[in-house]
Amino acid sequence: MQEQLNRRTSQLVEKLNSFFEQEQLPLRLSNFGSIFGTASANDNDTEAPSEASLVFDLLYYHLLNQGIMLRGSGGFLSTAHTNEDIERIILAVQDSVTELRIAGFLPRY
Repeated sequence: MQEQLNRRTSQLVEKLNSFFEQEQLPLRLSNFGSIFGTASANDNDTEAPSEASLVFDLLYYHLLNQGIMLRGSGGFLSTAHTNEDIERIILAVQDSVTELRIAGFLPRY
């Protein structure tokens, strides 16, 4: 059961990373088992936030408004998440990026 959950999480991360690359967004997710999060973040708290962390912050709050709750800089899947839940997450990310671009918060490429 855990191996299947880890595979589903990897597939989610791959789909989102593919979308981010296609949309030329400076975001990259990685996962460890069923836990996933941003792979590009600032290592130094004294530096200004990176472009990736700013994009993720915008996305985080937009997803929250759509009922998608992330934890910190990522989230996790559980065996309670259905295929429909995962598809909803993917669609919510895609819709959020579109809406953030329309509002002028993300550049259009």
